[in-house]
Amino acid sequence: MSPTGHTAWPLPIEALRSALSLALELEHAPMGVVLLRDEATGLFHPVLGEGLAIDDYEALGGIPADDGAFGGALLARERTTFASASAEDGALGALARAIGFDGLIVVPLPLASGSLAGAFAIMFPAPAAPTGGAERHVARCAALAAHVLEQACQRWQAEEEQSRAEALSRARLQFLARMAHELRTPLQSIAGYVDLLCIGMPDRPSLAQSRVLERVRRSERVLSSVIDDLITYARIEAGRVEYHITGVAAADALHAATVVVSPLAAERRITLVTEPCDRSLTVHADPDKLLQILINLAANALKFTPSGGTVRLGCTSGPGARVTFHVSDTGRGIPRDKLEEIFTPYVQLGIPILDGAGGSGLGLAISREFATGMQGELTVESGIDAGSTFYLRLPAYRPQSRRTRHALDAIAEAAHTG
Repeated sequence: MSPTGHTAWPLPIEALRSALSLALELEHAPMGVVLLRDEATGLFHPVLGEGLAIDDYEALGGIPADDGAFGGALLARERTTFASASAEDGALGALARAIGFDGLIVVPLPLASGSLAGAFAIMFPAPAAPTGGAERHVARCAALAAHVLEQACQRWQAEEEQSRAEALSRARLQFLARMAHELRTPLQSIAGYVDLLCIGMPDRPSLAQSRVLERVRRSERVLSSVIDDLITYARIEAGRVEYHITGVAAADALHAATVVVSPLAAERRITLVTEPCDRSLTVHADPDKLLQILINLAANALKFTPSGGTVRLGCTSGPGARVTFHVSDTGRGIPRDKLEEIFTPYVQLGIPILDGAGGSGLGLAISREFATGMQGELTVESGIDAGSTFYLRLPAYRPQSRRTRHALDAIAEAAHTG
């Protein structure tokens, strides 16, 4: 629950002084000590004193949880009054007697988990006696001190877990980057040798040889795509993706995506239709990430549409100053109860890969993350034997007026100079 070592509590110990001071005032006591438990050893260490010299209470050292009557008070988890310090045969009683005090009250600091954070030790020059209604208020002071300690430890734990997660994320990203480099080098060599075989043979390759070479080339492209997806998703998880937002013409984005996926459509003998898009539609987006989303959606539609099918791309002006891109196919469709699952990383719903066209299972997860990062959304409508339609909704781009730009520039300059 707490860091190891009684000097490493994750808060300034002085933060407990107000609770101790109030408890002493309520008890009309001139002296008190805060003892905190060290989880590593189980000992209770004096960390803060009021009304006595530091050397006096530090001389206590670490007190075991079963030390004399003090241990009994801790075991009972309740305030315990010792009318005379001579009745306390442990270290606290010895301290009280050594500095000329006779009365002693021990008030445990209980945590919500049921364990103890420590205790208040309150001392009197004369034998201690009940002080009317003070007990209840002093118990509240102790509970407040315990709550402060517990919150500090929980905050420390959360920060430690976040640091470990960030370190793990950085290490994973570095590992993937190294592996990507190691894998890309031989893949580039494979692609180069395939090209040499195709153009350097004395005779044209036979039909069978051409098919083998094309399979090698296709496998190289698939593996390169998987590597790129792994790196991209690792960057997303690490929060290291930057967005360069500007106005992007929707029609231009669709045309660029169509050019990229057209060879795949021709190879699979699928009709690729790009519907007319209003040239005035402009979206608020990162151009590269918008293109990657559209390519992912179109390539995915082509993979899971049988030969002779149709894939359509288009865009329309939607409600709420938004532009909607849609990519539809005539494939087998997706079960309605699995529509959200397809956006989960590495999930492919057990659908057989068509004709060896593979993937990392990250394309849709990456696309949805990019859409969210551009203040948009990515959804799907589908059903078994009904095909699928993916909808990418992004904010429409609204260029700032000259007056607005000047005002924003003035604010930025004032913030910079101030």
